[in-house]
Amino acid sequence: MNNFSHSSMPVVDQVKLQRNALVTLLMVLAIIIAFMAFKTGNLIIMAGFVALPFVLLLMCRPEVAFIIAIMLDATRMQVPGISYTTLGLIAKVIVIGSAFLATMLGQRHVSKLEVKERKPLKWFVFIIIALIIGRGSGLRMLGSETWGGMVYIVMLSGIAFFHAIQGLTITSKQFRILVWGALLAGFFGTLTSRSGFMTEVAIGQVSEINQARLNWLQPIAYAAFPLVFAIKWKKWVSPIVWLICIGLIALTGFRSKLIGFVAITVIYGLFRSQSRIKYCVLMAVTGLLAWGAIILVVQQLPLGIQRAVSFVPGVKVSHEASFNAEGSVDWRVEIWKYCLEQAPQYLVLGRGSTFNAQETASGLGSHDIATFSPWFAFETRSYHSGPLTLLVDYGLAGLIVGIWLTFVIVRRFLKAANWLGKNDTFESRYTLYFISQLIWMWPAFFLVYGDAPGLSKLIANTAAAIVLITSAKILVDKENDRDLGIPHLMQHIEEKSEN
Repeated sequence: MNNFSHSSMPVVDQVKLQRNALVTLLMVLAIIIAFMAFKTGNLIIMAGFVALPFVLLLMCRPEVAFIIAIMLDATRMQVPGISYTTLGLIAKVIVIGSAFLATMLGQRHVSKLEVKERKPLKWFVFIIIALIIGRGSGLRMLGSETWGGMVYIVMLSGIAFFHAIQGLTITSKQFRILVWGALLAGFFGTLTSRSGFMTEVAIGQVSEINQARLNWLQPIAYAAFPLVFAIKWKKWVSPIVWLICIGLIALTGFRSKLIGFVAITVIYGLFRSQSRIKYCVLMAVTGLLAWGAIILVVQQLPLGIQRAVSFVPGVKVSHEASFNAEGSVDWRVEIWKYCLEQAPQYLVLGRGSTFNAQETASGLGSHDIATFSPWFAFETRSYHSGPLTLLVDYGLAGLIVGIWLTFVIVRRFLKAANWLGKNDTFESRYTLYFISQLIWMWPAFFLVYGDAPGLSKLIANTAAAIVLITSAKILVDKENDRDLGIPHLMQHIEEKSEN
């Protein structure tokens, strides 16, 4: 007599077995095809097939692909020879590819959640397609007479990444892996940038002020800054870590980035404070004390920091730092004036991100290229202005869609920040920092600086923020359910389901 019932036999998931077998087969085929692709010598084909096994591997673990993408983005490492291409962008493309394959194979369902950002993003795709048809794709491999198509690829990648990770959530452990992994990636990015590995070679003579600007400190400064807010330090530790991060970003000499770090701190504190009136008074007093301290010690600070604080009223920096900062402003104003003069002819169909290399080169001299003159910046679509980038390159429709998208996103983040500020978990604190950064950066795209690749990164980071917000809410709800205790747990679940 058989002592084992059918119910005690292990149940085999046939569908899962078939999917895993299919993924394994595809990985083997990808490796074989990749080996054959190396024989062709085409860098694009080789890169695509080298990435394909990773796409297949991460297809079943979208949350892991998401974390890797954010961590690699923290390195800020560029890929030499391909404009606007970073390790973070490549990782996001892998996420997009894995999400697409997972959907095609039925391992992941398309999110049906109502996301208001989707409509303006669809319009952006429509505008880009219209520009490609009207102005050229800018992709030499497709026979285009123009250059600059990588900007369109970057823009479309950011929008595709937004759609690829919708509905994704991560666990509490994965939150910590993300934060500490990004710190490690930022440290690695700083080391490689300092050594000159995977960085473009500068053209022209480097001045003393530019040598004093330690741009290679950016990755570690940005990666370490979230720790000030997410970690529960002792009271005296947090201000020290904050000052270190502020000092690191000031050494780069970027005024906008220094202002950004201060703005993120103020925004974060505003939502975390119990009394916003008292907080604003405290910030005003702190600002006055900091202003006085800068005036007293600025002359003894490195040139990079002097340039970074040169915008502060009443601060007297060295002549070289002041001259360099003023020259940067004058250079931008010259571009902006010319853009406004040319804008009327691009209102219906934008100028596009592509340009004819031969025509551009014929109108430029060696001095323009070596000094990155305003004329060279205009010809290569480097306006250093978000509104003018959208208006001139993407037309009036592009500017309207950009403002529409910004309004929708900032409104979402302001609502989320109010909720996150009332919760004191690691996940909610880190998420509040992340969206505080974006609450500053979206308006800053219009007010301080902005370009098309930067807009793509903002869109991708917004998608990441939505994932973090959703995940933080789930984790906080679980914690609240645990605190209720077993007698009230079922009643609480029923009330939530009714709401």
